[in-house]
Amino acid sequence: MVPREHGAWAMLLIPLVVAFASEGAAGGVFSAAGIGLITGSVAVSAWGGPKRRVRGTMTAIAVGGAFVMLCGVRPSVLLVAVCSVGLMAIVPVANTSSQVLWQLKVPPAMQGRVFSIRRMISQGISPIAILASGPLADRVFEPLLAEGGALAGNIGSVIGVGPGRGVGFMFIVTGLMTVLLAAIGYLTPRIRNLETELPDYVA
Repeated sequence: MVPREHGAWAMLLIPLVVAFASEGAAGGVFSAAGIGLITGSVAVSAWGGPKRRVRGTMTAIAVGGAFVMLCGVRPSVLLVAVCSVGLMAIVPVANTSSQVLWQLKVPPAMQGRVFSIRRMISQGISPIAILASGPLADRVFEPLLAEGGALAGNIGSVIGVGPGRGVGFMFIVTGLMTVLLAAIGYLTPRIRNLETELPDYVA
């Protein structure tokens, strides 16, 4: 039930949870995330998504990033499950707002080519993120938050040290970067004013 774009998140969610809980608990978190995705999709279908689509897209991305950050703050199954539900529930909001924008602004005759390039870029980046996430977690972030690690005395005093805490810190960094990127996107006038500056396609 997890979108392909969230493959790296899904890969790291398992070691994050099993570091302090059972594999069954990790499965429960994934089930909860699936319920969140279904709930978000049904809600967007009934609601129709935000009317101001650039703001809706950037807000949803920032909220999703905040949920990713919170996943890594504490070794708590309940916290990770709630954040996973929230993340997956907000994904349809971001996807719907973005897709409507593309369909409004791109001429129908060009949509096949434009959307295929979009999809190619998205699916090309996803495997890179998945391949990089494991080595980054094992060789960089986990050693930093191990007992006596370089960050054990400062960041470790806040989020804890030991198995899984490096992965938790990776979630925090990734979520923070996502929030910052969403903020930068919305604060960029050419993106923020896209709906008004770029006219909808008229046949």
